[in-house]
Amino acid sequence: VRVRVRVRVRVLASRSAAAARPATMGKLHKKITPEFADFIARQKVFFVATAPADVSHRVNVSPRAPGSSVAVLDEHTIAMADLSGSGAETAAHLMQTDGRMTLLFVNIEEGPPKILRLFGRATIKLPAEVSPDLASRFPPSLTTKNHGWRAVYVLKVDRITTSCGYSMPVLRFESYRSMLDDFSAKKGNDGMVLIAHAPTPTPTPSPTATPTPTSSPEPRTRTRTQTLRWTTADLRTASPSTARRRYPSFAITP
Repeated sequence: VRVRVRVRVRVLASRSAAAARPATMGKLHKKITPEFADFIARQKVFFVATAPADVSHRVNVSPRAPGSSVAVLDEHTIAMADLSGSGAETAAHLMQTDGRMTLLFVNIEEGPPKILRLFGRATIKLPAEVSPDLASRFPPSLTTKNHGWRAVYVLKVDRITTSCGYSMPVLRFESYRSMLDDFSAKKGNDGMVLIAHAPTPTPTPSPTATPTPTSSPEPRTRTRTQTLRWTTADLRTASPSTARRRYPSFAITP
């Protein structure tokens, strides 16, 4: 009787201790599995974080869409197609740092909750540097058939984690906005090139300032082929002023 009682007490005590310990919800993974690749492709939106070399500048987090703009190349490498937008902080950070980047994917639709993070170091390729094989990993609507296609990021993943996502909302997807694609289609190749090479905006003069008359030179029209002769290597080795002049949309803002 004594033996039975002691065993019973010990079992109950061990169960109570296990219940008191918090469940381990975060997991570290060795590779990008087919399950993760499918999860990435199904996401309607994901997030990309980068940091500049200068601590006086800010960490940047960008929303991206869709999940099909990310291609899993192997168990430790992904590529991400990039379209022209309001800025290019991600590209600017990568070209001045060691390429640290984090991608976050989170399920906010029906189905099991999950958060997937991919950590690593990325490089940037302009369209002229992207091989046909790499370009074929993305829908043409995000690359060769999109006038706004400006780069592909290749991320060498060195850390893969998942966490619970238990507090994330469940949302219902309606549609993607077409405004960016409509804008790029309207501008065409030459128009999007001019936007990429537009001068960096300057502060608006105060109302009391007397403007100095200047002649406005005719804008130079550059074709996409001419633009793509400049590679990321050119931009990295050029002086900051030259890099800003050649591809000001890749410049960092404070």
